[in-house]
Amino acid sequence: PDKVSQSTRNLVEKAALEVGYFPQAMGRNVKRNESRTILVIVPDICDPFFSEIIRGIEVTAAAQGYLVLIGDCAHQNQQEKTFIDLIITKQIDGMLLLGSRLPFEASIEEQR
Repeated sequence: PDKVSQSTRNLVEKAALEVGYFPQAMGRNVKRNESRTILVIVPDICDPFFSEIIRGIEVTAAAQGYLVLIGDCAHQNQQEKTFIDLIITKQIDGMLLLGSRLPFEASIEEQR
């Protein structure tokens, strides 16, 4: 059920457009407990093998309302830790690892 009448909703939406208001996605996402963001980690961003795969992931994710971030692990320990922290702190909803193995050290709990 609507909490406000349609005429009130129309007035508010019109006023928001006039002042250039855009809802803050981060606040909305906190309430929903989701970021609508996924991270794709590639072993080497310069490797052309991954470009079409990443494009397909991005198109599919965008169709579902997700933003895709790309991370190049290149075996940089601090960067790898940052990737893990993003998912632990719920700044991303998921992570796709492209490659044949987990490219960095992560505990079993972190892998879950």
